[in-house]
Amino acid sequence: MFVRACSVLLVLLSLGSGLSAQSFSQDSAIEISSLVDAVAVSTKMQILQTRGKALDFTEVTGPGNPAVSGLSWRQAAGPFEAFGLTETEVWVRFNLKNSQNAPASVVLELRSPRLDRVDLFELHSTGTVQSAAGDTVPPELSPEAARQPAFRIAMQAGETLPIYLRLHSLDPLEAAPFLMNEGMFHRRVFKQTLFLGFYFGALVLMCLANTFLYLISREKTFVLYASYLASVTFLVSGTSGALWGLTHLPWLVHTVTMFVSFAASILVISFTRHFLRTRSRMPNWDTFLKIMLATCGIGPVLFFVLGYRATLIFVHIHAVTISISLLTLGAIAIHKKLEQSRLFFVGWIALYGFLILEGLARGLIIPNNEITNHGFMIGVFLEALIFSMALGIRMRTLVASRESEHIRMQLMENEMDLARRSQEALLPRAAPQMRGLSVHARYIPFLAVSGDFYAYHEIDRNRLGVLVADVSGHGLSAALDSSVVRIAFHQAVTAHVNPAKVLEAMNEFLHSYVNYRYVSAIYTVFDLERGILETSSAGHPPLIIRHHASNEVESISTDGPLLGLTDVPKFDQASHALVPGDRIILYTDGLYERLITDHPEMDHQVLIDAFAKIAAGPAETLTDRILGKIASIRSGLPSDDITVVVVDFLGRTAPVAAEEELD
Repeated sequence: MFVRACSVLLVLLSLGSGLSAQSFSQDSAIEISSLVDAVAVSTKMQILQTRGKALDFTEVTGPGNPAVSGLSWRQAAGPFEAFGLTETEVWVRFNLKNSQNAPASVVLELRSPRLDRVDLFELHSTGTVQSAAGDTVPPELSPEAARQPAFRIAMQAGETLPIYLRLHSLDPLEAAPFLMNEGMFHRRVFKQTLFLGFYFGALVLMCLANTFLYLISREKTFVLYASYLASVTFLVSGTSGALWGLTHLPWLVHTVTMFVSFAASILVISFTRHFLRTRSRMPNWDTFLKIMLATCGIGPVLFFVLGYRATLIFVHIHAVTISISLLTLGAIAIHKKLEQSRLFFVGWIALYGFLILEGLARGLIIPNNEITNHGFMIGVFLEALIFSMALGIRMRTLVASRESEHIRMQLMENEMDLARRSQEALLPRAAPQMRGLSVHARYIPFLAVSGDFYAYHEIDRNRLGVLVADVSGHGLSAALDSSVVRIAFHQAVTAHVNPAKVLEAMNEFLHSYVNYRYVSAIYTVFDLERGILETSSAGHPPLIIRHHASNEVESISTDGPLLGLTDVPKFDQASHALVPGDRIILYTDGLYERLITDHPEMDHQVLIDAFAKIAAGPAETLTDRILGKIASIRSGLPSDDITVVVVDFLGRTAPVAAEEELD
């Protein structure tokens, strides 16, 4: 409905050009005996426009009748008389003549599917016969139950029969009566049924194809166009009479079609926004389209407040605005060289071009023919075909892009897998086997690779150094920098034993080679001979120790800047006595990230409290218990790498676990 507005406006231009009334006499009768094809009644038809008056049959049949004072009959100007939105009811009259010596019959078809009611009056010499047809007339009472109002008129031999028609419609009113013999009428109905079957079948297939493309791609553009196409298909079924031929429900043909036109407006604007991506490419136009979307809500309000007729006028004005906007937007998109913009513009040109042709034909500016009489239907089909082609091209481009993206992602995954395996090769393959110490580690990268790093250094048979480091950030770049940390560590421990000195040496190396990233680290040396640990930290979370004798848990921290932050750092160092059974954990901050606390600075204390509850038990399962406990108090999934190293101090006389297993 909404796309026929251009036709209505053009038709209005022809209303002021009525011809002088000609005499309604038997000399102007249409001869039915010579019908070989459909004949337009307009050649010998007169029209009475009631100008809003409700006239009955008796008021219009007599010449000079006072009831029609101020109104006059005029000769029809063409086969399709259109009255736009200015008339809701007109009268038509003409004469039929049967010159044969035998009775004959013809079919009178009104090629105006959206007529609410048609009253036919046959003025036989024996009396007047009245029949009715149209949307508001039950099909069983209509002389011919077709998609367009049609009547069978029987005439006696040599009879001249005056015919009067009263046409009524709330939609744009048209008068297009045609005469034909019965055989021709039934062949025409069959051909039209076949044509409409193929026509709507093609539209439905295009609608389903776009729906299928949406299910494959999940691209919103496809489902919006499929929905728009479904709504326009419904509108075409109403304007062509196909819907009335199937349902015979006036409220469906009129009221529901009205609301579907609102939905079509919303869908076509939404589709345009997604198709041309106006939000990012043409923000000013996107704002205008949003305003147009908002105005679509005015129509339903008008319908319930002012009624059908006022809403119909709004629909047509709104449709013209949308049409001009889409054509302008298409031209701008071509100028900006946006993809498929030419097909977008050509699609709307096809629709509105054929719609304008239909309007020009009905305004008698160009000749009427089968193409111009079905301009709306042809335009809708071409527009659907062109846009389906455009969306098909977009789908092909999308598939090619996704295939390229898939290949790129596959290559990236292969590279990440190679990086992961390379990084894992840098980590200790097994825990150190030293008499008096039991070491267990857990390493969980957030991505395939990690910025976390840990390493062991067996200084001698009584001393073990443990490093835990965390490069800022995560992912491949952080992982590459962690390999540099490994190099720095191995260079540092070859020259130094003291933890603070080791960190100073690492900082000197990293300050030169690691740019725009900083490293936190903690290095701890466990001395079995002396029964102590010595530790130094570079901006790293403190280690946690559980005392075996008292079951108390405390943290040991030292001051020191992040590695690589400054070229002259100062690292503090702390010592702590150990007794057999003490348990120490070193870790990265990913372990206690995003815990459920009111203050982020309390997160580390929450970790200490959680460790105190689960510190006892086998060391082999401690890391799993720690991770499980932390997961229960974390808000969401972790978003950083996690490294945990657990060291149990067993004392100098403790046997090596591996030796026990061999024994």
